[in-house]
Amino acid sequence: MEYITIGTNTGITLADFKAYAKISTSADDAQLTKVLQNATLRVQEYADRALLPCTIEIDGEGEKAQLWQPMINGVTSVTDWATGEDVVGRCLARGTTLFLPRKMHYTIRYTTTPLESEVARLLPYVWEAAAALWDGNTEEELAVYKRIPASYVVQ
Repeated sequence: MEYITIGTNTGITLADFKAYAKISTSADDAQLTKVLQNATLRVQEYADRALLPCTIEIDGEGEKAQLWQPMINGVTSVTDWATGEDVVGRCLARGTTLFLPRKMHYTIRYTTTPLESEVARLLPYVWEAAAALWDGNTEEELAVYKRIPASYVVQ
């Protein structure tokens, strides 16, 4: 899985993170912004829920594919590796599963949109993970991820 584009979410702000972490200066804002984005992406990966709007690309093989980090906004392309053809118009989406027209090697590109309720539910984990990342506390960071409720279902 590769992030092609990563957007922002008005519910996850640097100012709120700095207040949570009790950081009062702006000297490290550029680094803190990267830390916050990295923590948010990691939490969304562990929880399998979109927290930032993203364009995601996955490669695989088969007759169906699992799309990660819902809410899936739309599938923009499904490329057959053998022919280079975009077969998105012949695919069927059901929930987070995409059924392909035949067994093939593929690259799928799709977009996700966060739901406010999911962001609110997972935001405490984002703050905790970002603080641990900023402090360089790998042990605490891993402990945060272990506490995230697993909500993904592989079809």
